[in-house]
Amino acid sequence: MKKNLFLTFILASLISIGYFNEEVLKVRLSREKLNAISLIQSDHDLIAVQTPGVKLNKKDRWMIEEIDYPASAESIDLMNQVLKGLQKLKLLNSDSEQQYFSNTKIEIHVKTNKENYSMVIGDVSVASGYFYIKIADKIYLCEDGSYLSETYSSEEELRLKKYIRLKNLFLQKSQFFIEKNPLYSLDIKKVEKVKIDSRRNRWYELDLVKNKATPKPFKGLKLLNLQKNVSSYLLGLKTQELHLGGQFILSDPLSDVFVTMKQEKLILKLYSALNGRYGKFMKIKGDLRIYELEAGSDALFHNDIQAFWNKKFFQENEFLNIKAIEFELKKQQGAFTQFIIPNVQDFKAESLEDDLEINSNMMNFIFNLMFNLADFSQPKYVNQLAWDNQLYAEFDQIQLRLLGRHFKVILANAEVVVIDKKLELSYHFNFNTEQFPPQILQSIFTAKKK
Repeated sequence: MKKNLFLTFILASLISIGYFNEEVLKVRLSREKLNAISLIQSDHDLIAVQTPGVKLNKKDRWMIEEIDYPASAESIDLMNQVLKGLQKLKLLNSDSEQQYFSNTKIEIHVKTNKENYSMVIGDVSVASGYFYIKIADKIYLCEDGSYLSETYSSEEELRLKKYIRLKNLFLQKSQFFIEKNPLYSLDIKKVEKVKIDSRRNRWYELDLVKNKATPKPFKGLKLLNLQKNVSSYLLGLKTQELHLGGQFILSDPLSDVFVTMKQEKLILKLYSALNGRYGKFMKIKGDLRIYELEAGSDALFHNDIQAFWNKKFFQENEFLNIKAIEFELKKQQGAFTQFIIPNVQDFKAESLEDDLEINSNMMNFIFNLMFNLADFSQPKYVNQLAWDNQLYAEFDQIQLRLLGRHFKVILANAEVVVIDKKLELSYHFNFNTEQFPPQILQSIFTAKKK
């Protein structure tokens, strides 16, 4: 029993001493931090960085030396931020160097327009979050004073997170630093035409200069701004991994994109397999590299022509100056009933007949749909369909007269369908219609209970 009490006393004493020493260290370092000196001055421009994983050189732009490929602005900005955030807090005793580099020893070489630096990044102090750097045979206690957008519960935790970021950055290979957009050298303003020929859809061509398309949109529909939208897709291509060197066998072709400029034509080909491994692999004619694309960035290869149509029911200029909206609704049984939205700012529908109650939730649903709000910004696709077609006769539906147009709104299987009487077009929106009770549209307005 006495032995256990003695051991407990010793343990408590050690914890107290450790806690006291740690708190003293924090206080002392907080004073020394006021005299922190930047390792690399902010007015020194980086022109070369070498880490264990990569060599970066600034020419006309930053290049990854070992693969002769541009580095992304984001990765260079991060490197610049971290390197210029390094701050020396205190010179340490270099006679016991091993204790500062027992777990981590990362050699970094930095060249600026005014000075060259060679340093070794060492271990971190878990108690404080400060870490050790060796420069010119001198060892310093340091910290990363740059910004980090992460949540933290204490200053020590924040410093530890910064150290982890720094360590990970300095150990990254060349793939981390690559320019993500494979068309980085493309002058987007010089693109005149784009043709997409995919295995999934019929080919089509977009004329960005004249804002025309072949084939044309359905009668009554217009094209989006092709220059803006095509540019967004081209610049949205993102490389997940760059493959260069070695034997490449591309298989299962998916789509071709032809980009035409005055003096040049780019041919982009998308495949679903490289050396038997599945993914999204892009090849540019005349370029030996293979670009493995990030998921979702390859939409241009797969989109059908309707992705470039303006499929909204109304354009903003059609109701820009309207202060009130009158409309009519007709359920499957009965005549049209008149309603009004007296103030479009409040967007609250009122009946022009006193004995009606309005289901405000369903009314909001209808107007979100018709004005392409919330989940209904654009239909998935549009079809040509005659008004009297009986394809959707069995489904819950209402008729709507709004701003001089006549529509049917139908809750079909897993979609909402809107049919335009004048244009004879059906607009299809993906929507979970099972969340609604049967025949919910028939209760959008009801007679008041007496």
